[in-house]
Amino acid sequence: MPNTEHKGKSWGTDVIPKELWIDPSKSYTAGGNPVYDLRVELYNGNGDEVTYPVKGTIRFVGFPRKKKNAIWSLDGRADVVWGKGDNLVEVNNG
Repeated sequence: MPNTEHKGKSWGTDVIPKELWIDPSKSYTAGGNPVYDLRVELYNGNGDEVTYPVKGTIRFVGFPRKKKNAIWSLDGRADVVWGKGDNLVEVNNG
């Protein structure tokens, strides 16, 4: 049974101010591909805060059935250490 008591903060909420957090209600791309089902899950099943709490599905343009589940930091970075991967980029619809 998962621990429902949160054990404390981790890299994410300690370092990234809330105003820089990804807003799951907005549209984003990763590497030019649309991202769907974006959500923020700050804690794992043990109640520990995770470094990559933003989760979503990347749909590859030109390959409608090809998709990939991915994770990002609270500010949309794919890799906070090495800078590899495709970061989230907000789509401006206007």
